[in-house]
Amino acid sequence: MFIVPILFGKKSGHITMIWMFLERNGNHLISVDGLAEAKEFLDQNGFEYTSLTKRDTIFYAIINPSADLSKFYTWTEVPPGTIPTKELWRPFIWSSVEHGTNEFLKSVQLAPSIDAYNLISNAETP
Repeated sequence: MFIVPILFGKKSGHITMIWMFLERNGNHLISVDGLAEAKEFLDQNGFEYTSLTKRDTIFYAIINPSADLSKFYTWTEVPPGTIPTKELWRPFIWSSVEHGTNEFLKSVQLAPSIDAYNLISNAETP
């Protein structure tokens, strides 16, 4: 199972900035064994979440939109190939238009058979 802390950020027209907390320099979901470990992970990292839901093998933790991301690494701070790999916030752009730019996120694999497009489209939007 995996946990994906997700923060729905600023919205401009039909475009929304979305941040996902990922491991391996922002290239992979974080593994957990179950609900208790998912909650422990959120608490240890100081994430204030508004909901925690499970769909298939993924726990979606919707993070409070007023969260201060400056306490964490972000994707732009960690060059590719950096060792040790870090957990960090990675930004994604999402369009409310049904097709188009969102389709590119299908090529961003974050775990076996799990891509960024399906993660975002299955998350509960606030």
